[in-house]
Amino acid sequence: MNGGPNGMMGGGQFGRGGLGTVTAVTDSSITIKDQRQDEETSYAITADTSVMDDSDDAAVSDIKVGDTVMIQSDDSESDTKTATTIRLNPSFGGRMQNAESSSSSSTESNI
Repeated sequence: MNGGPNGMMGGGQFGRGGLGTVTAVTDSSITIKDQRQDEETSYAITADTSVMDDSDDAAVSDIKVGDTVMIQSDDSESDTKTATTIRLNPSFGGRMQNAESSSSSSTESNI
């Protein structure tokens, strides 16, 4: 992941792009209702756009209206934004089960 100012981790936000619910999707574009801006935003999909579902490769055909996606886009300030990466059903919570297991393991080993 790019941690620069326009990267997905830049400034504690997602950088360029959006997070929201898919309202329309075709082979060449995706439109989402952006949760941060509370407006619909459209992005072009190209042959260079990567689609991920969790950590697995996915295809544009896997994306359905109503899905939650996180989109990283190019740095374009124009009206036409191009999706560089689309993450289908992104999760942000981490792995609580593993953290609890590690915690209880370390507690047991300290007894």
